[in-house]
Amino acid sequence: MDVIEFQFTPHFMYIVATHLIVCVIMWVLVFCAIFVDLWDRIYTQKKLGKPIDSHSMRKTLGKLGEYWRVLLIAFIVDAVVFIACTLLNIKTMPAITILVSIGLLIIEAKSLIEHARERKSKIKDIQNIIQSVVKASSDKDAKKVIAAVADYIGGDSDKATIE
Repeated sequence: MDVIEFQFTPHFMYIVATHLIVCVIMWVLVFCAIFVDLWDRIYTQKKLGKPIDSHSMRKTLGKLGEYWRVLLIAFIVDAVVFIACTLLNIKTMPAITILVSIGLLIIEAKSLIEHARERKSKIKDIQNIIQSVVKASSDKDAKKVIAAVADYIGGDSDKATIE
């Protein structure tokens, strides 16, 4: 039976360093995307005139924890594959970490798109309409609000001013 000899040659150390650098770059990209998502959420809240509460921060911290665990599992799988491939003299890259990172970056990009859609939607206008309907104290006020809502629904949102 042959004994497998494992040597820490400069070439081996270079491959290990390359592996680790790729993993760290992927981790940094994912964590940057999380903070960009938080920044965009706060921007969206301000744009829509909604209060900024601690829920966004808690959500981001929870996301950091979840993503960190997933990336750690991917790194462990890549380490096992790396060791096995090194023993068999096969070159490898941290493919699982790269794939998982790409998946997480896609999720964050989708979140940014959702924020942009939310900013472009007419949610703020609808909130103003509802407040105006509730505040309408007389029939005359109610008719004004109903006319403005009809103009708004008809697509003439520039003409529809609600007080």
